[in-house]
Amino acid sequence: MKKILGILILLFIIITSCSPKYKNMNSFEAAWQKAPAEDVGLNPTLMDRLIQDAHEDRFPKLHSLIVVKDSRIVVEEYFGEFDAKTKHYTASVTKSVGSMLVGIAMDQGLFPGLDDGVLDMRLSELFPEYQEILAADQRKADIRFRHILSMSAGFEWDEHTYPYDDQRNDWTRVRDASEPSRLVLEQRVANNPGKVFNYSGGLSILLAYLIERETDMGAAAFAKHYLFEPLGISDYEWRNLTGGLINFPGGLSLRPRGMAKLGQLYLNGGRWNGESIVSKDWVTESTREHIINIDSPNYGFQWWCGKFYYCDRSVYLYMASGHGGQKIFVVPDFNLVVVITHQVFDNPAGEMHNTAIMSRYILPASAPCKPREVPVKVDIETLSRYVGAYASSNDQFKIDIHNGRLKVTAQNTESMYLVPISRARFRGTVQDLIDVEFVFDITDDGKVQGGWTSYAFAKDSFVRVLNSSK
Repeated sequence: MKKILGILILLFIIITSCSPKYKNMNSFEAAWQKAPAEDVGLNPTLMDRLIQDAHEDRFPKLHSLIVVKDSRIVVEEYFGEFDAKTKHYTASVTKSVGSMLVGIAMDQGLFPGLDDGVLDMRLSELFPEYQEILAADQRKADIRFRHILSMSAGFEWDEHTYPYDDQRNDWTRVRDASEPSRLVLEQRVANNPGKVFNYSGGLSILLAYLIERETDMGAAAFAKHYLFEPLGISDYEWRNLTGGLINFPGGLSLRPRGMAKLGQLYLNGGRWNGESIVSKDWVTESTREHIINIDSPNYGFQWWCGKFYYCDRSVYLYMASGHGGQKIFVVPDFNLVVVITHQVFDNPAGEMHNTAIMSRYILPASAPCKPREVPVKVDIETLSRYVGAYASSNDQFKIDIHNGRLKVTAQNTESMYLVPISRARFRGTVQDLIDVEFVFDITDDGKVQGGWTSYAFAKDSFVRVLNSSK
């Protein structure tokens, strides 16, 4: 009997070791092996400098930094009291995870698929139980599912004027409601759907409501079963809104490695260990630009996206972004995932540290820039041509001469000096971390009419509104 039992135990071990689940575990461990930067084509000098600068507190209140290249971890660093087991509040990174669940719900048949016209479904089809609210405003008949996903539904919504602990903040008011979806749908339509981007946690609440309503197991269990368990993410917390609905706009806490897995899932086209978790079509559709945001970057379906400018290059990337400096960057062209967690809630300028980490270290390490141009000498008379006031689509600034150099001053931004690279090109640096390129449009007779600037997600033209050139 003991011999038979021993044989059965051995057989069980052999069978389970060959099972798909066991293979996936092996595959997972292999996929997340660490690798030196040079083995995956990253500049080791830049990566070493990044780690050194981070540990020397170049980026205050940085908690974690993970860089995954070619499915291998190149950098995994934690700072202060934080370590690999520390869950981190991801804030609005949660919205992008909610978008993943929308795609999975389509795959599971809870909603029509992309080919079946789900993006063009009207509010009346999505929310028939709120028909009396929708019928009261004819403009709501033009709002489609794609507008909810891209935050361009046109609803009147303001979660920026007042702090998040103020009941005049629309998000706070709706967050604490017993029936938040009703309050969102009751909002007045202020803009034509699909025309204006307006960041709204309320629209993310509508997505949570749909998932909750359509699944028998509830949204939290749905996320656990179809997303987190297949990825091997077990240590997380997803809080509810006051009324009990899962908090899609910003209630998720994850370990940084869990955040990296989510980014890698999308980089893999929705596949993990050879299995499809979310369809590739949804990954592609949700991370492309659907609405232009004049404050940059642009927006997909609960993902930020667009061209990212650094030194002399640009690359398309998309990201999940949360208040306080929480980021998951995905750069398909470089097969790259970057996770950064911060605590800069009390310092909005601290958000720029993420931009600096990407633009000065990681992206140049992935695709080298041209050698940095040597500044040229420009006399005061020539510099005086640039003195004046300028306006872009979303900003105003002035240029004057200070200590023999051009100085740019704008509201709510620290001043910067411009270094001449050529007759029409200048380079400025913000916080001694982020390079901003200025290219001026100069007429044949030497007058400066305007030009454009570029850095990070922003490439913006500007015009001269007060010409003080001689």
